[in-house]
Amino acid sequence: AGGAGGGIYSTCPAIRITGGTIENCTAGTKGGGVYLSDWKATGKNAILDTTISGCTAKNGGGVYLGTYAALELQENALIKDCKLTDDEDAAGEAIYFQSGTETYTANTEGIFLYADGGRVEGTVYIGTNSFEDARNLKITNAITHTDDKPTTVFTGDVYCEGDIRGGSF
Repeated sequence: AGGAGGGIYSTCPAIRITGGTIENCTAGTKGGGVYLSDWKATGKNAILDTTISGCTAKNGGGVYLGTYAALELQENALIKDCKLTDDEDAAGEAIYFQSGTETYTANTEGIFLYADGGRVEGTVYIGTNSFEDARNLKITNAITHTDDKPTTVFTGDVYCEGDIRGGSF
């Protein structure tokens, strides 16, 4: 088990995962199933028609997103049966967004989970985001939704210090 990204490890500006299954993968610290790039991201990462199941990590058993990354769940995306390692600081069985506390001048919207379809079974953690760029634009974190798309169903606890504007809980 590596440190991050047991199934997929990406530092690309934005990736799109379409179809298939990522299952029973393990990472030591971040993203048992999928680890997605941090503040350098310039677009949305997307997961659609993909099942992520049975994966394990300290944070983000299913999916881990670094600071200021964005994720859009679409269509038949399914994250289920993912677990955390036995650690008292572990969080986000299904999805974990790293808290944003560093100051970067970045081309990013902030920490967003676009709840545009699919199902998430397990806890979701979206940490504090206190980033302000050079223009004093306050970036907030949120679960949000795109008009005219189905909404994501969340069946576990959701911890989000920002606005929640989408999803069915």
